[in-house]
Amino acid sequence: MITLTEANFPLKAQEVIEQYYLKPMNGSKKSNLKDGHIERIIHGGMHASRATLWSLVMNQLLKKLAPVYVHSALDKIASHLKTDTQTALLLILITTTCHDSARKGEGADIWEAESAANTLEILKSLGLEDAQAQLFANAVHWKDQPTVYKKELCKLGIDEQDCNAFDYIRKLVNLGDNLDLMRCIGSFDLSYIFNTLNTIEGLDQEVHHNEVVALIKSMHQMIYDQHDMFFDSTVLDLDNKPIFSHPSSHTPAKKLQFEHAGNVFIAIVQDVIKYPEIQALVPDEFKNLKNTEDTIPAAPFDPFIHGTTSATLALISKTNFQLMPVLKMIDDFQTAPMVGELTKGGYSVLGFKSVQEEDIGATSYGNVLTGNYNLKKITANYTLFKPLASSTALQNFKNSIKYGLASGFSNFNLLLIYFTRARQMHQSLDQVITKAEIDTLNQQLQGTVQFYYFIQLLGTYIHPDFEAIKEALAQSSSLTKRDITDAAFSLLNMEQIVKKIMLHNIDMKDILLNPTEENLEKVLKVLKFPKKAVIKSGFAAVDKEIELPIAQFFSLKKPTLPKYEISEQYDEHHFGYFSRNINGYCINDCIEQFLSQRVGADYFVGLSKEAKKYVFALEDRIRVFNKLVHAPQEQFNLTVDQQALLKATYPIIFVSESSNIRPYGDEYRNSVPSRLGDDIRLIATDTISHQEHLKKYLRQHQVNPVQVVLFSDLEKASKDKSSLPLSIDSQQLRNMLTNTKAHKHGRLFYELYEMLDDLNDKRNKYRYNNPQVYKALDRLLGEINNEMSTAFPLDNPISGSAIRAFCTRNTTLIEEQKSIFEQHRGVLGILDTILTVLASLIVLYPVVYLYQKAHNIQHTFFNTDSAIKAQNTMATLSKINASADDFPEDEVVISCSA
Repeated sequence: MITLTEANFPLKAQEVIEQYYLKPMNGSKKSNLKDGHIERIIHGGMHASRATLWSLVMNQLLKKLAPVYVHSALDKIASHLKTDTQTALLLILITTTCHDSARKGEGADIWEAESAANTLEILKSLGLEDAQAQLFANAVHWKDQPTVYKKELCKLGIDEQDCNAFDYIRKLVNLGDNLDLMRCIGSFDLSYIFNTLNTIEGLDQEVHHNEVVALIKSMHQMIYDQHDMFFDSTVLDLDNKPIFSHPSSHTPAKKLQFEHAGNVFIAIVQDVIKYPEIQALVPDEFKNLKNTEDTIPAAPFDPFIHGTTSATLALISKTNFQLMPVLKMIDDFQTAPMVGELTKGGYSVLGFKSVQEEDIGATSYGNVLTGNYNLKKITANYTLFKPLASSTALQNFKNSIKYGLASGFSNFNLLLIYFTRARQMHQSLDQVITKAEIDTLNQQLQGTVQFYYFIQLLGTYIHPDFEAIKEALAQSSSLTKRDITDAAFSLLNMEQIVKKIMLHNIDMKDILLNPTEENLEKVLKVLKFPKKAVIKSGFAAVDKEIELPIAQFFSLKKPTLPKYEISEQYDEHHFGYFSRNINGYCINDCIEQFLSQRVGADYFVGLSKEAKKYVFALEDRIRVFNKLVHAPQEQFNLTVDQQALLKATYPIIFVSESSNIRPYGDEYRNSVPSRLGDDIRLIATDTISHQEHLKKYLRQHQVNPVQVVLFSDLEKASKDKSSLPLSIDSQQLRNMLTNTKAHKHGRLFYELYEMLDDLNDKRNKYRYNNPQVYKALDRLLGEINNEMSTAFPLDNPISGSAIRAFCTRNTTLIEEQKSIFEQHRGVLGILDTILTVLASLIVLYPVVYLYQKAHNIQHTFFNTDSAIKAQNTMATLSKINASADDFPEDEVVISCSA
């Protein structure tokens, strides 16, 4: 007897979710499944439940668009199972829930058979016999392979004429899964859906297209709103044109309300109320479901982290304190980082975008807790880079030049980085590269540019001359066709072609723009063989001397005889190997195969499409190279402090929760530059001395508020978020610093922030061992923060009266804590300095501050042995405050629009 009903379906779905989707993929046990940490970030409970909802919604839509097929299919399935059609549908839906249950990774699904086995057990537990359960399990195993599934149906005794009806099981599972693919794919092609829909009798693609698209648009929006869109996602219509899109929206903390809900499926279904197109297709019995648990666990402390060393600080001051793609950094600031992973950072591929658009070298992030790049891995690898020696920087640059031409300058990104680094570590351009070397390198670069225009001529204007090959063989009995193709391989590699282009000074770009016969004849010079040559012959590549009666085996005429006998078609992945001059895909390999009739003109047409984009990127990087050549040495010089940071490095981790950090493979990348003090508000390091050094650095450069903690603090916070040291960072504090930064008293306001930050250190010190002082400090800092919101509103100018009120009130707040703070000298010193700053600000000009500085006077406000000084200070503050009445109440000190 089948025990699945409308009443218990959500409960059974949640059983499946908790049995499979809330557990770690590596199979390890987890005692608390809802601890605030999402184990399966892409293929978790949300995906399984939403795919189930999509299957349900598509069934309702198809009942409307193709009613005869749907009713007939469900009738036959129900009859076979000896049940009703509603139960048959519920069995299909629970099958969809199970479809990713055995996954052990987030990439390509290689666990479909195991997920099918899980489905089989679930269906049998619901009362189905083994053969009946196999109908559904096979729909998981072969959800994307209808032909195989139908063969399996026949094996289970289903009549061939009924296979299309039973295939409705697979169709709904396929549609449910594929519709949720929008969350984790950059371009979602509607053919994924219509390929399945077009197999349904009665559905008319042309008639029903718009209704289906409207529904998919709502689904796309719902995934985005649920913060489960892993990548920027564009939906492409059947003509491959984009029809709607969303940027990435992936926030694990916001996904928790679904992933760790009392019932994930119910939470997903309840959310459809915001999407009329979807809601209209959800049956009432599902709409009326209520969740059993309202309490969602707090998200764990799992921010993005970027590991590096303090060497990064040496150069970040040149980039307005931005972490940014390295090529853009070089172009904008003629500055390159002196630390970081280069050999595995994708720099060995030139790319197809301009320097300003290129995302190669964008800042990479992991997470404190989760993923392949977590705190443990990052501190063990990415914070331990050794300082770079100037000799190493120079040698890296020399090597990149040495091997540049042979690799087609596919290493040019690295060359730019090494060049910038070398200039930063040497006193003049001549120490790095001579004028003669620059001239030679530029000639090679321009020759390589022309090479990529040359590629665009092959197969379109330049073709093999098979008649010439025939004639050469007729004139020489010792010559073989293999000799001619081996000669092409031996004599026409990338480096040789570039040198020929340079030798003959051929402007391939101009020829491509003006492909006249006269111009194209110039191209043939590059492909001409010498009369005598030593070639690499056969598979063993032994030297062989040949003499050619004909030296040109290419022409401007398309060959007619013999016919092309093509064995290899162009694939877009080939260009990546081609551009790096990798054996098997080099230009000489391609030309040899062109003459051997193993590739045809279409192969070069494919190459030329990629070459067109590639040469644009190469030319843009050459522009940057020459910009670096002509930049004055002052642009690269490092200060004494910057050099010190490069020589004595220590580990640091930048911590960020910026929404601009997006998924990228098994890590995260920043889509826009991250600014220290804005996007990055927390830094961690290994020791207290390094912590103090970092704070000093940040204050020296007046960086917006950044909290500095220890690695151990991050580790503790990953287990208990509340253990993270308290911070004074707030929007009110930032408003104050932003509004006053450009003013002549901006430094005083920043000094006030420094003092408050020091006071916060005391608050953290007493947090667990002196409740009385901790509470007093906590109250004081909280009330000062409230005063900031009144005195420094972001959207209004600052007035003298507001500053006076702010200073007076805060002075009073400090005095109110006298009885507690006077017992702790460390706190008193900080408070004395704060009082000095406040007194200076009250008169809008640091008279008191300058007087005290000139006479080396410091407040000792609460020291009992300085009672007279304290009284004098109080009297002075009173007089200054009174004199503030002479200032207009509405006097504008600074506009906050700066």
